[in-house]
Amino acid sequence: MPLLSVVVGFITGSTVSANALLMQVQKQIGENVGDGLLFSAMQSSASGHAAMFSLSIMIMITMIAKDYAKHPRNYESLLLSFNIKCLLALYLLLVINLLIRIFIA
Repeated sequence: MPLLSVVVGFITGSTVSANALLMQVQKQIGENVGDGLLFSAMQSSASGHAAMFSLSIMIMITMIAKDYAKHPRNYESLLLSFNIKCLLALYLLLVINLLIRIFIA
């Protein structure tokens, strides 16, 4: 279920917004599995980390870092592909962590 948290965190660009949208759902899913606190914490972590790769943050970084006089090329597509790769890596790490906690504990 962390994929939903990653997607919502990425779209909203805010941990608070993602938590407001998903926390109750994640808590119920976690309680059905047996650990509501773990799923709630994972949801918050996933959405918070994904918010750092959101489009709004990407645009802000691009505008701050871009020097129009020296670099007239468009680097937004490279930055977007980098952000998508980081999101995929984050998702994989969250899934691996969840699987370890479920099968070892």
